[in-house]
Amino acid sequence: MTLKNKRMDNKDRIGIIIQARLNSYRLPAKVLLHFKDKPMLLHLIDRLKNIDDVDTIAVATSIKKEDTLITQLCDENNVKYVRGSNNNLISRFKKASKKFNLDVIVRLTGDNPLVSIDVIEQCIKYHNNDKFNITSTRVLVDEKIV
Repeated sequence: MTLKNKRMDNKDRIGIIIQARLNSYRLPAKVLLHFKDKPMLLHLIDRLKNIDDVDTIAVATSIKKEDTLITQLCDENNVKYVRGSNNNLISRFKKASKKFNLDVIVRLTGDNPLVSIDVIEQCIKYHNNDKFNITSTRVLVDEKIV
């Protein structure tokens, strides 16, 4: 980590990166489905804007032509995004980390607008307090993820 990545208050730069693509076998284009007055993805982004200490909220989508609908939605709503490999999700997150100069990434999926904001805030605080390399909301119980 270089000093240029640090914020003025010397804290890590935290970004929420939302993975979103339109190709889904069970429910294609679900991230763009409207719930009430807007697409599911925008509901999620609006909720995430209430989280303190987050420097960037961005969408990571693929370079596939069909996912241009996602980037158009982002452009229309002033949402940051990156495009990358359809098959290599890690490379999209790495690209987002570099583009937005992030030290810490909170990884979310665009098809889950009801994610708990409280849990995200607690994880960020926990992660930052103890300077872990990775923090997860999944728990191992008897060697099984729950």
